[in-house]
Amino acid sequence: RCCDCCTLPACFFRKVESIDIEHVLDVGVRQNCSEYLLWDRGDVILHIIGGADVSIMKDERDKLLTVLAKPYNREDEDECRERIIELKTALHTARQLKGLAPLVKKADHEVFVLNSEAAARHR
Repeated sequence: RCCDCCTLPACFFRKVESIDIEHVLDVGVRQNCSEYLLWDRGDVILHIIGGADVSIMKDERDKLLTVLAKPYNREDEDECRERIIELKTALHTARQLKGLAPLVKKADHEVFVLNSEAAARHR
């Protein structure tokens, strides 16, 4: 906004972000007299502990790396099936994090290869 009474620029510029809210600590409203008396509007202020920070990316990265580094026997169908399930579970949240795109691509490729090998065995 250019000043307290002019909100026109706010109509054209919006930034939308999403986060996982873990705890709401406090909720408040900030408004001046003119906002209260004339327009019945104000700003809602939330004090929260959010989960959309670097630690989420680190946790998801660790999950993917752990599954990718885990040794397994490619010839054992049960181990391959378990690995596919573990990879898909690790990919569930990691797929939404842009910073993990290279690891997600590697895990997706491994799932594809394991599914292809399983299909070839059953022919």
